[in-house]
Amino acid sequence: VTALPAELLLNVCFSDRLRAYREEGGAYILSGTQRTMDEKRLKATGSFISRSDAAFPNSIILAANSRAEDEFVEDNNNTRWSVQHDVAQDRYTITVPTKDKLSAIIDGQHRLFSFAYASSERLSMPLVCSIFFDLPKPYQAQLFATINSTQKPVDKSLTYELFGYNISEESESFWSPDKLAVFFARRLNTEDASPLKGRVAIAPEN
Repeated sequence: VTALPAELLLNVCFSDRLRAYREEGGAYILSGTQRTMDEKRLKATGSFISRSDAAFPNSIILAANSRAEDEFVEDNNNTRWSVQHDVAQDRYTITVPTKDKLSAIIDGQHRLFSFAYASSERLSMPLVCSIFFDLPKPYQAQLFATINSTQKPVDKSLTYELFGYNISEESESFWSPDKLAVFFARRLNTEDASPLKGRVAIAPEN
């Protein structure tokens, strides 16, 4: 696990979209592991990245030394990613020797590629990465399936309550658009003159 700048990752990573190819007799074989990217989602995340409060604490999962063209592990020592251990300082160093796209994204493709839709000054942002070396494609597919089949999305109402967690303690000049929306919803739910008074459900109460 390490942190690498978004700009480096954009240069050396690729997304391997899941495809099916028919063979004679009707059977098919699979290639790749990822969902098709959603441009609307990329743009929305790009807008978030450009904000001053942007952060990605969860890791992008990578398969280093994975070739896009044939799905095999890269065996050229001049281009392979590697790890060296400095025993004296008990420190590990990851070497990415070229800009060749030799790291498949197992999880986090939308987070990473959204930087193409964000402010260019954000390209230096360090992103937490969990890197697997020389991981065969079937294991990459298994990891992606396991991670994404067990996630449960947070209820939208609860999400917006969390956006406004400390709204009364923070200066209005620092509010994100989400916090401003929470502020309006809460005022509309409590003001005597509001037609919505008492009609906005409060997730933590339910």
